Amino acid sequence: MTSPGQQHRPSLSKVLSPLARKNLDVITDSFAALSRDDLAAHLANCHDDIVVEFPYATPPVRISGNASLATYLANALSLFSLELEITNVIEGADPSLLVLEYTSSGLALSTKRPYANSYIGIFHFTESKILLQREYYNPTPANEALAP
Repeated sequence: MTSPGQQHRPSLSKVLSPLARKNLDVITDSFAALSRDDLAAHLANCHDDIVVEFPYATPPVRISGNASLATYLANALSLFSLELEITNVIEGADPSLLVLEYTSSGLALSTKRPYANSYIGIFHFTESKILLQREYYNPTPANEALAP
């Protein structure tokens, strides 16, 4: 486990294209910012027209635009303290597409219960910024960590 704010850089079994490597650096910096509750640094890595989707949330969530994402993430960071760690990276045929496997570990702030989850994220980039994030995860661990 890395210390808070220090993003683990996965060892890759294959060489990424220069653009995919640059995009992975954007995600790595973004995840490190979220792990240290630095919302502004995370949002600096997001395109103004970002779309974030959580298809497995209850109900499914679609967030459009950096301002809406800021509101959503401020709420999420008030509920959880967490560290994100990338465990696998798959480059798409288009190097502006990355598929990531990652994990979180942390704490539900209101209950002091541990929270951990695994994710698959599909990320599209433009102009070295995240344009689309589609995140698949199991909502049950979050619900259990927050339950009174």
